[in-house]
Amino acid sequence: WMRKNSQTVGPEALAAKAGAMSTLIDSTVQTIRRIATELRPGILDDFGLIAAIEWQLQEFETRSGIACQLHATLDELDLEPECATAIFRVFQETLTNVARHAEASQVEVTLAADGNWLDLTIRDNGRGIAPENVGSGKSLGLVGMRERVHLLKGLIEISGGPGRGTTVQIRVPISERLGPAGAG
Repeated sequence: WMRKNSQTVGPEALAAKAGAMSTLIDSTVQTIRRIATELRPGILDDFGLIAAIEWQLQEFETRSGIACQLHATLDELDLEPECATAIFRVFQETLTNVARHAEASQVEVTLAADGNWLDLTIRDNGRGIAPENVGSGKSLGLVGMRERVHLLKGLIEISGGPGRGTTVQIRVPISERLGPAGAG
């Protein structure tokens, strides 16, 4: 635009256009940073899965206005990055589904270790997922969640119904997925 119009518009118009372009570029960079952080937040690498889930839950509560509670009954685990990322992405997708579909006022998250297994449960008090939607394969989000958990050799159960809310339970074997610090 500036190359085409530099001979026909005045310096004020060029300066205004340059300012608008700069603002648009800054906004685009901020959006890209936000998206990248949401996909794999640095907190996941720096502080681990529990801290990342806690951070995401606080962000979700702030954005959605849905009250959230986290019950973590274990100390931090040092999971392999791929494992931590997959679990975190399933968690994010579950929250996205709550925001889009549940009409919930509350979300409760439980994170626990049971022997060699990591258990993550996300429960909302919303309208509940229809049983026919649980296994239909039409929702790319649910399909992606199942694929991530399957790649970890884990189990996922999605249940709910009208007036009962929705519960997503994930169970992932972790003994072979502990990083160097978590193995000792």
